[in-house]
Amino acid sequence: NFFTQRHLSQPLLAGFTLMAVQQLGGLCSLAMHGLNYSMSRTHGSPDEVAAVFTTFTFDPGFFELEVLPVLFDRSFSRIDAVRRVQLETALRETDVAVYYDRTGLVADAQPATLDFRRIDVRRRTGCFHPKVALLLTEKDVPGEGDEVSTERSLVVAALSANLTRAGWWENVEAGHVEEISDTDARGVAWRSDLLRLLRMLRDVAPEEDEPKALRDVHAFLRREA
Repeated sequence: NFFTQRHLSQPLLAGFTLMAVQQLGGLCSLAMHGLNYSMSRTHGSPDEVAAVFTTFTFDPGFFELEVLPVLFDRSFSRIDAVRRVQLETALRETDVAVYYDRTGLVADAQPATLDFRRIDVRRRTGCFHPKVALLLTEKDVPGEGDEVSTERSLVVAALSANLTRAGWWENVEAGHVEEISDTDARGVAWRSDLLRLLRMLRDVAPEEDEPKALRDVHAFLRREA
């Protein structure tokens, strides 16, 4: 795994926790619980600005119906057609990009119909194997008088789960979730690891075709505190 084996600092590796998947009303997902927890603990129900996912195997239809809703602090219909319409509206305010191995599309996967970027990665040797989620959020913070400021944070999830039904609903997987505020982004010990991962992702797509979500995450990590 590119991120967890080669470029992830030891302190973050040490924080990995093995979690048993639990059945909850027919839905079971380590990643869903972890990401939901990280976002819910941020006061003020932050809005998603951008999201970048990486995976080896990929099921586009499953991702858009079952993973994308995790990004938004709202409820969605259980009827697929209605849910897609609701997600289409939500995605107008959020840029999403998914990087996956070109050989990793699930054979019986349903096609995606929503407007999010899908970048297939071809490697000369080996395969594209990281499973990472980078979620850029922002929230309004009241100040003195009528002043309101905007704060951003980055939720970073390093996972063993692919973006497939098996990875999110069926398997026992491992993962670790951290949150970086915009005031301490440059002081995070493993910031260089994240920037190295982003450089690798930027290298697999032409600069003029680079997803806005990736540019936004990169700008957040490069900004001055």
